[in-house]
Amino acid sequence: MIIRLQQGEWEIGTDVGSGGFGKVLEARSAEVPNAVAKLVPIDPGADRELLIGDALTAARLLHVVPILDSGQVAGDYVLIMPRAEYSLRTHLEAAGGELEVDEVVQILS
Repeated sequence: MIIRLQQGEWEIGTDVGSGGFGKVLEARSAEVPNAVAKLVPIDPGADRELLIGDALTAARLLHVVPILDSGQVAGDYVLIMPRAEYSLRTHLEAAGGELEVDEVVQILS
């Protein structure tokens, strides 16, 4: 499926899981070959996903996945983000479920 958002066209692919309040699908464009699209049903309060994404991207915070594009398609808000190499859950499992204090501080910072 091809969708058009604020910054351009995105090809939406297969389901890669869920995140927060929505589902996460593969996404790609001519400029960004490896991204994900988070689809959040348009329900009361769901627009906070867009507001938080905009605020975090504007603040240019390190270690926060930036929002590359956003908009609405059918009954969903859509956020496009770069695809992470691995999740925090995967990282924790690889570490045996425990992290050193300095690594925890780095992640939370």
